[in-house]
Amino acid sequence: MQHASPSNAMDHAALRRPKHVRSVAARWQATDRDLDMLIWTARHGVVSPEQLARRFFARPDGSVGLTVAYERFRKLGDLKLIEHNPPVWYHGPNLITVTKVGAAVADVGLAPAPVSM
Repeated sequence: MQHASPSNAMDHAALRRPKHVRSVAARWQATDRDLDMLIWTARHGVVSPEQLARRFFARPDGSVGLTVAYERFRKLGDLKLIEHNPPVWYHGPNLITVTKVGAAVADVGLAPAPVSM
């Protein structure tokens, strides 16, 4: 049995991406961490930016790379893979959900979670 190398895995993941995402790929390189963030967000339904940052951008010293995290969130938003939703209560956190395209890329069998005020 032949094991997939990381580059082959990324090629396979790239083929699963909808055409919209593939067309933007020339301007931006998706990482394994980006796909992991989409999967994690799709499975949880609704997450805060701070939860995503703590989960995926934690440093060995316990701090969180917020600048890098928010840049990745912006890129995923530009690709229409995630969307930022306003807080549902006063002074609550902004919320992040996957879009339909993001749910298709995450490929976990779940639709985007609805957020209502």
